[in-house]
Amino acid sequence: MKRENEVVKVISCPPLTEGNVSTDLWSSVRMPSGIGCSTVLGADEAALAAAKILASHDYMVFGRILCLQLNNLNKLLVSTCHN
Repeated sequence: MKRENEVVKVISCPPLTEGNVSTDLWSSVRMPSGIGCSTVLGADEAALAAAKILASHDYMVFGRILCLQLNNLNKLLVSTCHN
């Protein structure tokens, strides 16, 4: 079955190893024209990118991401005030 007019979100997370970082990264960056993808490094970032896609349709996921971002901002501000 062919789905020509379907919008599909693509998250690219190349398996980076010390020996072939540049080739693995280029395999993810070189996408056919018209296909946009999010390229992230690491499983945590891939999970966050997927959660942000889901958050556009689920307000509970959106709220959890917003809380995470506010907590990170608070930690950053506290750490800069103590230095």
